[in-house]
Amino acid sequence: MSELINIEIIAPTPVPVVEIHVDVNAAQAAIDAANQAQLILEMIQTLIEGASLNGITTLGTITIVDDEVTFEGFAWKIDGVDYAQVAPITRTLPFAAEGMYRTHTAYFTITNDIDIAVGAEDDEVTTEPDIPEGTLRMRAFNVFGEVITAGTGVPAPFDLLALDEFTGDTDGWMWIKVLGYDFKIKRSNLGGGV
Repeated sequence: MSELINIEIIAPTPVPVVEIHVDVNAAQAAIDAANQAQLILEMIQTLIEGASLNGITTLGTITIVDDEVTFEGFAWKIDGVDYAQVAPITRTLPFAAEGMYRTHTAYFTITNDIDIAVGAEDDEVTTEPDIPEGTLRMRAFNVFGEVITAGTGVPAPFDLLALDEFTGDTDGWMWIKVLGYDFKIKRSNLGGGV
């Protein structure tokens, strides 16, 4: 005997169609922004890791009178070794001829000293002179004739801002500039100490 089988054919329910419109320029801008953010984070991480080996650990004072600059109360680290001033240090910054420019660079040494790399004189804006290997750049001094001002000089990809641009309590804090953005970073240990 044969069995009857009932077969019912049901029409499939239509699946809703979702259209996605992507602005290619906006998508690329988002990808570029994410890549830029990643680059900034990597540079900050590199700076933080390097700060434990090299950097200014105590901000002192800088006084300029005529062609003499006096540094007092600074401490720094080069290759993980701590250094500090034992007394105020005064250096002469050579003036430039009338209408001429110079840029000098102050730098820390491994002999608890602060020295000056003297820049060449020119009739246009000048760049910072090189400092010796194994030293730490502090800042530039811009000279026009007999006028000397403290400046940052040629910016690096990340650089400590000019010391007179620090605001508030700087104990344990440092300002950095990464790709044109300013960041304030607090150095601390996981245990909570600075």
